[in-house]
Amino acid sequence: MIVIGAGPAGAVLARALAAGGAEVLLVDRHSFPRHKVCGGCLGAKTLGLLDAIGLGRLPGDLGAVPLERFELRGWNRGLDLPLPGGAAVSRYALDASLVDAAVAAGADFRPGAVAELRAGEPAGGSRPVVLRCRGEVIEVEAKVVVAACGLGSPLAGRRQSAGRRAAASTERPRRVAGARIGVARIVSGAPRSYRPGTVYMAVGTGGYVGCVRLEDGRLNVAAALDQSFVREVGPAAACRRILAEAGFPRIAGVVSGSWSGTPPLGSRPSRVAGERLFLLGDAAGYAEPFTGEGIGWALAAALSLEPLVREAVSAWKPALAGEWERRHRRQAATWQRACRALGWLLRRPPAARLALTAVAAWPRLGVPLVNRLQAGPAADPGGLGPQGVTPWP
Repeated sequence: MIVIGAGPAGAVLARALAAGGAEVLLVDRHSFPRHKVCGGCLGAKTLGLLDAIGLGRLPGDLGAVPLERFELRGWNRGLDLPLPGGAAVSRYALDASLVDAAVAAGADFRPGAVAELRAGEPAGGSRPVVLRCRGEVIEVEAKVVVAACGLGSPLAGRRQSAGRRAAASTERPRRVAGARIGVARIVSGAPRSYRPGTVYMAVGTGGYVGCVRLEDGRLNVAAALDQSFVREVGPAAACRRILAEAGFPRIAGVVSGSWSGTPPLGSRPSRVAGERLFLLGDAAGYAEPFTGEGIGWALAAALSLEPLVREAVSAWKPALAGEWERRHRRQAATWQRACRALGWLLRRPPAARLALTAVAAWPRLGVPLVNRLQAGPAADPGGLGPQGVTPWP
C-alpha cells in the first residue's frame, strides 16, 4: 500500500501498518527535515497518545519544552491560565523523527516524490499511482492508497467517470467562506519576556497570532489571518499590528525575513474515501486549532483508520469507504467543536471582550475550555489502534 504525505498522520499510520507486517511505501513531495506552518505545540493528550504507541520518549529526546501556561490578550483584555501539560517542539524535528520511526518499523520512505492517481477506473484489485521523483516517472499499483498530503493538496488525476462516488473523494476541496490563511516564521533573538513554557496568543481585528519557545530557544510565531488583511498589508505587518494591539512586546524578527503560508484554512473535501482510497489528516478536512490540538487530531485519526486500511489491504470492500466516512465525520465533529466555538467567539469583538472579562475575573471559567482543547474528548469505541490502544476520541 502507499501512504502519500509523511506528516504526523501519514508517518504514524505507515509505522503502525509496517509494524504489523504490511508492505508500506511512504512518499512525500518534500525532503526531510523540513519546516511546516504550525504552532509547534503538542497537547497533553497528544503526549499520552505518543506514549501509548511506544513513542513517548520522542518529545523528550528532541528537547521539547514542557508547557505550563496559556496567556491570551486582545481588545484591552487579558487572561493567564494553567495548561494541563503539553510540550513545544519544532515540526522540523518532530516530523523527521516520526518518519524515522516509520522507517525503523519497516516502511519504505521516498522523499521528493510527487504522487498522482492515474486517470481511469481502479481495476484488477489495485489502485494505479504515478510517482514523479527527481525527473524519474514510476508507475506503481497499490491495493490501498492513503492520501495524507496536507491542507488543500488534492491528488492530481482526480477526475474519474462522472457520477461515481469514488471520483468525488478526490475532487478539489471546498473552500469555507471566510476561511483564514496560516502564516508562520521562526524568530531568533526574541525578547526574553516571551518565556519558555508559555503559549502566548494575541487576538485582534484580522486574526490571531500565537508564539511559543521551541527546543532550540527560538520563538515560533504562527498566525491565522483574514485573507483581505494579508492582501492589504502582508503577513509581517499583519502579525506586528495584532501583537501591538494586544500589548505584547515587539518582536524584531517579525518585520523581516520570509514567511511560510498555507492555503485557506477550513477547506473540506466532499468525501474522505473512495475506491481503495482514504483521505487522512488535514487532507480530510481542517479546523483552526489553538493550543496544540491539530497534531493530536492527526495521530488519533491515523490510529482510527489503521484497522480499516489493514482490512482493505486484505480484502477490499466498498463498505470500508463508507465506514471511514461515518467514523471521520463523527470524530471530526467531536474533535473540532471546541475550536470552532472559540474561533466563532474571537471573530466577534463585543462577545470576546465580555468573555475575556468574565474569565479574567473568574479564571476557573476558562480552565474547562483549555482542558478541552488540550486534552481532547473521550475515546471513540469505533476502532482500536495497534497493541489495543483506543485512539481518542
